[in-house]
Amino acid sequence: MMKLEDCYWEWDGSLLTVGNSLVERIWRLEGGHWYTQSITNKNDGNEWVDGELLVTSISDAYASDGSVHVQGDTWDDMGIGERQLTVTVSFFSGEKAWQLLVRIAPTTPIIRQELRMRRQKGGTRAQSEGLDRQTNNSETRGVMLDTNNTERHALPAHYVDYISLKDIHTAWHCIAITDRTDTNNNLVSEQRGLIYPNDRRKLRGNLLYLRSSLRNSGLLIIKESPPSEAQLGSPGADFEWRGRELFVAGSGLSEAEYANLTMENDGDDQYISCYSTALAVYDGSELGGLQVTGDYHLLRRSFIPHRDCFIMSNTWGDRNRDSAVNELFILQELEIAASLGITHLQIDDGWQQGTTMNSVNPGGRWGSYYNSEDEEDFWSVHQERFPRGLDPVAAKARELGIRLGLWFSPDAGDDYRLWETDAETLISLYRDYGIEHFKLDGIQLRSKTGERNLLSMMQTVLTATSGNVYFNQDTTNEVRLGYFGQTQYGGLFLENRYTDWGVYYPHFTLRNLWMLARYVPAQLFQMEFLNVDRNKEVYGDDSLAPASCGILYSFAVTMFANPLAWMELRGLGSGSRQLLEQAINSYRLHQERIHSGRIMPIGEEPSGTGWTGFQSVLNDQEGYLLLFRERTDKAAAQMQLWDLPGGRIRLKLQCLLKQEGPTGQLEAGRDAKFEDLIAEEGRGTFQLTEPISFALYRYSISPGSVTG
Repeated sequence: MMKLEDCYWEWDGSLLTVGNSLVERIWRLEGGHWYTQSITNKNDGNEWVDGELLVTSISDAYASDGSVHVQGDTWDDMGIGERQLTVTVSFFSGEKAWQLLVRIAPTTPIIRQELRMRRQKGGTRAQSEGLDRQTNNSETRGVMLDTNNTERHALPAHYVDYISLKDIHTAWHCIAITDRTDTNNNLVSEQRGLIYPNDRRKLRGNLLYLRSSLRNSGLLIIKESPPSEAQLGSPGADFEWRGRELFVAGSGLSEAEYANLTMENDGDDQYISCYSTALAVYDGSELGGLQVTGDYHLLRRSFIPHRDCFIMSNTWGDRNRDSAVNELFILQELEIAASLGITHLQIDDGWQQGTTMNSVNPGGRWGSYYNSEDEEDFWSVHQERFPRGLDPVAAKARELGIRLGLWFSPDAGDDYRLWETDAETLISLYRDYGIEHFKLDGIQLRSKTGERNLLSMMQTVLTATSGNVYFNQDTTNEVRLGYFGQTQYGGLFLENRYTDWGVYYPHFTLRNLWMLARYVPAQLFQMEFLNVDRNKEVYGDDSLAPASCGILYSFAVTMFANPLAWMELRGLGSGSRQLLEQAINSYRLHQERIHSGRIMPIGEEPSGTGWTGFQSVLNDQEGYLLLFRERTDKAAAQMQLWDLPGGRIRLKLQCLLKQEGPTGQLEAGRDAKFEDLIAEEGRGTFQLTEPISFALYRYSISPGSVTG
C-alpha cells in the first residue's frame, strides 16, 4: 500500500478503499462489475450511500470478466495541480483494456474518478461487446405507481458514476453553466428540488449539490466535462434521478470511436478518457458548498501569483483585425502598455505568415494549416509585417518588463492529428522569443480522440517549458473544453464584445463575472474592458452605454479577474490614459493578494441599476471588497458579507481606489486612512454618493470588536 500524508488506499481483491482524514469512498468488485458501497464524511460521520448493491457504479459497458491489476502512485499533472495519491485499477478482458483512476489529495474532502479505455493487442473482437454492452438490465429501486403508469425505469446508457442515496430527506441544487459567449450572455442557470421516491428526472449541469434535510451535511457531485450543449454524444442530461438513485450520464465516447481506436502499442498514451466525476463532502451550508467548489479548482490548478495574475492588452477589440499588425505598431503599443502599468501584451491573429478567415484579406482559412503549398510557412513570422522577425518586439518587451503573448489556432484536421507539429511550433516560439502566453482559438472538438490530442499538445508544451506557458483558452464559440473539462492548463478567455456593434456594456461583463465567481474562481478569467469613447453614436442616449460609465468604471469591473485591455492602446485619449495609469498602478499593488483570496459575489445580481460587488476573503480576519453603485438613486445599501463572525463587529476599511460618478476624481493612495464599519451578523451598510461609482477597500476585523 502507498500513502501520501493522510491519504490512503487498500485493495483486498474485492473491495477498493480510498480516503483521507476527511472523506472515504469504497467500491466493491463483483462478477466483473463495480459497485459503490460507501461514501463517508469523516467530519460528521454521515454515510451517503445505501448499503444495498443495486446498480453498478459505472455502466455495464465498462464491466470486465478478465484480469484486474491495482497500483498506487502520486501525481500532480506536471506540477500544475496539487500532489495527489492516484490509485489505478486496470482491467484486461479480450480486446479491451480499461483503467479506473481514483485521485485524492491530502486534507481535501474531494475524491475524483476517471475512466479510460483502449483496445489492446492479442485479444479477439468476439470477446468484447464494446460500449453497448448492458448486462445489468435490472430496474432501479421499485416505484409505487398505479397500474396504469408502470413503465420500467431503464438505466441510462454509458453513465460514468452512480450512487444509491441512503437518505430520502435530501435537497438538491443543480448548476448549469454555458459557454459559447458569442451568442450567450446568460451563462448560469439553476434548478432545485427534493428527492421523491417516484421521481424520474433529468438535469443538465456540471454541479449537483446535495444537502441532508435532517443534518448539517452535504455532498457535491461534479461532472468533469464541457457544458451539456457542448458535450460529445450528449444523452441530453448530465444527472438522472430514479427516486433515491442518481446517475451521472454521458461518457463522451461512441461505439464508432471505440471501434477505430488504434492498437499500435499498449502504452498509456493510447487510452482515451471518458468524462469523469468528482465527489466532495462538506458541512451542508451554502458557504461550505461554494468553498469546496473553489477547493476543487485549486486542486486541479494551484494558484501561483507571478504566473496567474496579470493585466493584458490585446488590440483585437478595436476591430481593425490584422490590418494594423506590424512591427512599428506593436513597438508603439508596448511603450503605451508600459506607461499604463500593463504587464502582458498579446499579438492576436496576424503575426503569422498564413492568413485565416479572421483577416481583412480574402482567401484565409480555418484549419488545414499544414495541408497546402505554404504548409512550411503558415506559423512562421509574417515577413512583410515583421521583416526582422519578432526579435525587435521581444527585445523591447523585455526592456520594458512586459511579457509577450501570441494568438494561435491548433490544426483541428483529422482530430488534431498534427498536434505534435503544433506543439513544436509553440515550443519554438517560447524558446526563440520567450512567448509564455498563447491564446488558443478556432478549436472545434468532434471526438474524445481529438480532445486527447489537443490536451497532448498542451501537455507536451508545458513539459518542454517547465510549466511556464499559460494557455488562454477561448470559450466564445464551437465545442470546446468549457469550465469543468480539462481547462487546468491556463485560464479562460470568456467573451468577445465590441462597441462597433453595440454589444459591449460594462454591466454585462460585471454580471457574467459575478454569476460565474460562485462556481469558478474569478482568477481564472480574463475579463475585458474597452475604449469607451469609440462608437458613441451606436449607443445613442443609452444611460448604461460604455461612454456613460467611463473608462475607470469599465476597468474596475474586471479587477477581481485578470483585466484585459481589449483595444488598441494608441486609440485612448490622453485623459483616459492618465486615469488608467493611476488606477492600474494602484491596483497592481494589491492584485496578487486579492487573487490569493477566495473571491465571492456580494450584493444584488448586477443589472445596471443596483448595488453589487465582490469580496476576496483572505482569512477569517481580513480581505478586500469591491463595491459598485450602478445607475440607481439609492445612495447606500446593506450587503451581506461572507465568512464573518456573528454578532456585532467593527471592520476597519482602507479605501484603495474610488471614483464617485463617471466623471468624478479618482481617489487612489496607499496611505489612505482607515474608516470604521459596524457589521451586524455579517451585514454592513455602504455608501457611494453618485450613480456609476465604485470603490476598492481593504478590510480587517478590529481586535476585540466581536460581541454576541
